[in-house]
Amino acid sequence: MSKKGAKIALTYFITIIASLVIIGGAAFIVLSKVMAEDDPGIAAVEVTTTADSGVYAPTELENRTALFILDAGNKRTSTCFVLARLLPTETKVVIVPLQSDTLCSVNGTEDTLYELYRAGGGQYAKRAVEAACGLSVDKYLKFDKTSFELFATLMGTVNYEAPYSLICEDPDTNEVTVIREGSAALDGVTMRKLFTFPSFKSGETGRAATVGSVVVDVLNSAQETRLSTGMDQIVETVLKSSVETDIADIDYKTSKKAMQYIVDNSYKGAELVLPSGKYNSDEEYVLDDEFITSLKTWFGVDMLDYSGSMPQVGSSEPPFGYTEKSSDTAE
Repeated sequence: MSKKGAKIALTYFITIIASLVIIGGAAFIVLSKVMAEDDPGIAAVEVTTTADSGVYAPTELENRTALFILDAGNKRTSTCFVLARLLPTETKVVIVPLQSDTLCSVNGTEDTLYELYRAGGGQYAKRAVEAACGLSVDKYLKFDKTSFELFATLMGTVNYEAPYSLICEDPDTNEVTVIREGSAALDGVTMRKLFTFPSFKSGETGRAATVGSVVVDVLNSAQETRLSTGMDQIVETVLKSSVETDIADIDYKTSKKAMQYIVDNSYKGAELVLPSGKYNSDEEYVLDDEFITSLKTWFGVDMLDYSGSMPQVGSSEPPFGYTEKSSDTAE
């Protein structure tokens, strides 16, 4: 896979994602529910139609950004984060997988994305991503094991070409992962095991790239089948599951036409953008300026200056229970 923020458009996938997620992480369907609350300074969006025909036509005011998280408990190298940007006027969704060891800062507290997420949950993760990437994140959606497997099953099975065998056993749950080198069909359970595999040969960089590419494949493979006719059912089922989100019911009604427009008018609705950066002396992944600047183009937004103006989460103090460089990770 290419590096340095290169866009990779993949063929026919993740909101989890995911996204979802994940990195989260997760993604295309649940993004259609993204917020009635708009980006800072933008008024509430009204459904747009052409003057006389009554035919729906999207506007840039309907662009949305969501963070999808696939939670794997206290395992840093298994928790996935995925940014998804809805761009209905361009009939596409941009997928950006983020490494769990990405260096971020919230309210003066600096640490990895994973540690800040563990300290303050989904809202804190949103603010961490905003600060690291220089953009606004509207909503988040966090999948656990059960809700992600449900979502992935609803989206359908996709093929994955494993470059080498991935085999491990989780000492906490005794769950065994066996994905052999070569072609593998990913159902909901196998996809979750792939996303949360703790020791990719190329570390978190390789895992994020794998998550991103599979998410794009899932979205694009489901575009002409499950998404075109079953969007309502999928959204309703997922939101009634064990997901955690700040997405309200009204958000789906607000963004449904934009999502359906992408599904109906795009051959490949999801595109992958891989972050680029380098590790510092503390083994934290620092996004480079080239990648951060490129998001202005990919996301179709003006860069936001969060220095001194980033939305605050509570006080300027670290969140309750926060511990610098906690040692609860499992490799």
